[in-house]
Amino acid sequence: MRRLGCEYLKMRHTPLLLLHLWIPALAGSVFLMYFRYARWDSEQEVCAYVEVVGIVFPFLSALICCLSAELEEAGRYQPLFLGTGGKWRGLAGKWIALLLLALGAAALAVAGFGLLYGPVTGDKPFGISTYFLLLLTLWGGQIPVYLLHLLLAFWFGRSICILTGVGEAVLAALFLTGLGDGRWMFFPCVFSGRWSACLLSYKKTGAFVMGEWIVSIGIALLIIGAGFAWFYYYEGRRCGD
Repeated sequence: MRRLGCEYLKMRHTPLLLLHLWIPALAGSVFLMYFRYARWDSEQEVCAYVEVVGIVFPFLSALICCLSAELEEAGRYQPLFLGTGGKWRGLAGKWIALLLLALGAAALAVAGFGLLYGPVTGDKPFGISTYFLLLLTLWGGQIPVYLLHLLLAFWFGRSICILTGVGEAVLAALFLTGLGDGRWMFFPCVFSGRWSACLLSYKKTGAFVMGEWIVSIGIALLIIGAGFAWFYYYEGRRCGD
């Protein structure tokens, strides 16, 4: 808890907190206004919105992690490396703090959208429980991605991390099509979009491919373990690299 408190104190005078508030609120508002006058099927509208969130999430994750990593660079990595509990606890505190902010943003973007969709459009294709599950799948798919982006930002800096986020967003869009069938489980940036698409498909058809979920969860756990193992040997990056 002390580590989380320190992280939020460091973020207090940065755009990080506001980005997690305004981006999901703006995205949800824009789509709600569009769907109010669009002539789509209501289920297709919700699916399209969730897919867009799943596509954009990896890029936003990269941007957020870059800003967070730069806070450590400004302090010459001393708070991260020399705090109580060692380097692992420092990385875990930063990672969990960002994930909690991401959970709040996902709740605002998805649950908020679900609560307002019925009053704004007059349709109610899914219950609020479905939106709750959707926000968990969208957020859960980003758990390994946030860690990957933090490590990329620490090792290579802003440019590489953001370019990676752009590439991941493109890949997430492509892998929501048939191109991702049978291989999406090995690309963490696709987890949010694919997990959510699988959930919506299950709600409509009752079909569920458990094996692909198990493989993707295994990949996520492997990435998390490897990321913390690598960070044990990380000694920081020269400022200005």
